[in-house]
Amino acid sequence: GMAALENGNPAQAADAFRCALALDPLFASAHYGLGCALIALGSGRSALDSMLRAVELQHNHVAALFYAGKLHAELGQIEEARDCFNLALTFDPLSSASRIALANLLAASEGNDAAIALLREAVVAGVADADVCCSLADRLDQSGSTQEAIDVYRTAIDAYPEYPASLVKL
Repeated sequence: GMAALENGNPAQAADAFRCALALDPLFASAHYGLGCALIALGSGRSALDSMLRAVELQHNHVAALFYAGKLHAELGQIEEARDCFNLALTFDPLSSASRIALANLLAASEGNDAAIALLREAVVAGVADADVCCSLADRLDQSGSTQEAIDVYRTAIDAYPEYPASLVKL
């Protein structure tokens, strides 16, 4: 299934995952894979059901939690999205995708200051990678804290020399 998905054939992938689930309906990774295929097919509601089933079967499935959060957010289910992202971060505090998605959700629902606080907390706690640092710097720059944004960008460049400097706005 994943090979078909990676090769750009989500319908074939969905069929493969459904076959796997017919053999073993408790196979969390097959529910996750089906959810990914359904996302690619534009079936968000069904994809959410698959992601939630994967989480039900494997409660620490961080990728399924992340996509469930994104799908909840797309459906306007803000609290459910927040819960998914927070749970993903509980199981994997280094998940930059979950942290940035939660920051985006907070920015939309509570304002940029809430997103900045979340991202800043990760930087201070030492669980932020270059993507999180740059997301924080972008938000600081948008809020008018240009010098602090520059300092965070520089910190990211110093801490993550492998990070493409061309992606960092100085």
